[in-house]
Amino acid sequence: MKQPTQRFILPAGLSFPASVQEITEQFDQQLRQGKFSSYRSIPTGFPRLDEALGGGLHAEDLILVGGAQGTGKTTWVLQAARNIARDGVLAIVICFEHSELYLYNRLLALESYDSANKGEPGITRDVLRDRVLEMAGAGLAHSRLDSLLQSIPGAGNVLGRMGAYWEHLRLVRGSSRRTTVKVIETYIEQAQAMGYQQKVVFVDYLQKVHYQPPIGAPWPDTLQRIGIVMEGLKDVALDHQLPIVAVAAADDRGLRRGKISLADLWGPSLVQYECDVGIILNLGNSVDDGRGIKDLVFSVEKNRSGPDNVIITYPLHGRYFYFDT
Repeated sequence: MKQPTQRFILPAGLSFPASVQEITEQFDQQLRQGKFSSYRSIPTGFPRLDEALGGGLHAEDLILVGGAQGTGKTTWVLQAARNIARDGVLAIVICFEHSELYLYNRLLALESYDSANKGEPGITRDVLRDRVLEMAGAGLAHSRLDSLLQSIPGAGNVLGRMGAYWEHLRLVRGSSRRTTVKVIETYIEQAQAMGYQQKVVFVDYLQKVHYQPPIGAPWPDTLQRIGIVMEGLKDVALDHQLPIVAVAAADDRGLRRGKISLADLWGPSLVQYECDVGIILNLGNSVDDGRGIKDLVFSVEKNRSGPDNVIITYPLHGRYFYFDT
């Protein structure tokens, strides 16, 4: 094959088109080296949802999870991330609305309810807060965490259960002033340096990811910024061959109507086109019976790995931040 005599240079991060022969050789080398991680789906631990998604989350996919306030989006993210980490896959949760410690408290509640076989009292945030203050008032302010949990009915084995995955679940607070797509990519690069082959990144939520335009470039308006962030997250998913799950807020029109659809997510039309999977959460018809239980309807409205227009209902135990699966 004739080689060009002139040297051509591309911007950093880009490559020249590869021939099918070169791609064949790369694929063959991957098979010889046993690099199959990008072909394995990653179950979220929600069986009916995973079945609809072709086994779970897939490498290179950008998954949007949308809905109105109070529909359990963050609860689903944290529970799915915990389930994924329990299988030994690294799950990174970037949350723009809550601190790491707040999310940890929600994990305690989730785990205590699950370990109590859904029949014993577990940890709610109110119970945890009240018990901490009781111990402080009794002069036990420097007690260990395990002692605190042992003093709460149904919570004694929480740390043991969390120990099965706590190295593989990473929590970080996002900053709407500093956390850019590049920062998210840096988290992924750190995970790769630690040796994790399979990873999932959860971004809660999309519209708060910061964008810093190049020097001299004009600042985009809000819709343009959301579109740029969407494109950036999809690029990162492709470059690093991992799924990225992004929570997306609904726009004013959808909130006024009451029932959210994929078309109601806040941002340009690119938001609907760029994602590979679109899952929308809406409140079901059940009425809260006083125990904090309500039905959430999961609608898979877009799905490049399986059927769309799939409707699944999961009960949400709000006090324990836990979905029955």
